[in-house]
Amino acid sequence: MSILYLLGSGASVDSGLFTYRGPDGLYENLDNYEESLSYNNYIKNPEIFWNNYLPLYENILRVFPGPTYQKIKEMIKEKDYILTQNLDKLAHSCTKNCLDLHGIYDETRCISCRNIEKVDLDKILLKNYKCQCEGLIRPNFTMFGENLNENTVNIIFRVIKTKPKYCIVTGTTLQFSYLENILNKLKSKGTIIIYIDPDISFLMDVRKKCKRRYGSKVFICAKSYEGLCYVDKILKNGENFVRNGDVVYL
Repeated sequence: MSILYLLGSGASVDSGLFTYRGPDGLYENLDNYEESLSYNNYIKNPEIFWNNYLPLYENILRVFPGPTYQKIKEMIKEKDYILTQNLDKLAHSCTKNCLDLHGIYDETRCISCRNIEKVDLDKILLKNYKCQCEGLIRPNFTMFGENLNENTVNIIFRVIKTKPKYCIVTGTTLQFSYLENILNKLKSKGTIIIYIDPDISFLMDVRKKCKRRYGSKVFICAKSYEGLCYVDKILKNGENFVRNGDVVYL
């Protein structure tokens, strides 16, 4: 039996990081954030991007893995895998089997020579966005308007082919279409999808969309850590989850 963990920014909240969307989210005060933080806009005006991104970067530098990641580290086995949407690298504290779907927070890449370096904060604060080759440097992660890189996609398919018994989805609002594609492919392999989220309206929306589709689903209305503790207890005791499609309230 193997477990695939699919993590979004909500998994890092109890480590001290904000989510991207919703109340107090990092995007809350940004008008049209998908355009402001897009690759096309970055090429035109990198200063706007860095002004909005630096608060997240500086916050990540101050945090350590919280209860959610500590619980995953306790639960995770050799053949389990983590797919994380987060840039913060906190999931790497749990296992070496971890794929950063969008990249990581602390690297830049030159769009000309493709040289990769650690973020030079002093350089960024001086509004110097040039590589030694005079090309423009950019964050080394997927920005709005870009697709996942090919290597990332290939790894995702390899993980899906292992046919994990469970996929635990927590901390994500599943805003990106590729996430639904991943989950649909997992369902077709017989993987049981476990959704953990404290927002019951979100769970009900997901449940409604899933209703006529194949595969087994479990919905747990709880924060990430509490939901993971419940799943861990069920699996350790060899108990059954609720009926397919039912909701557990914690």
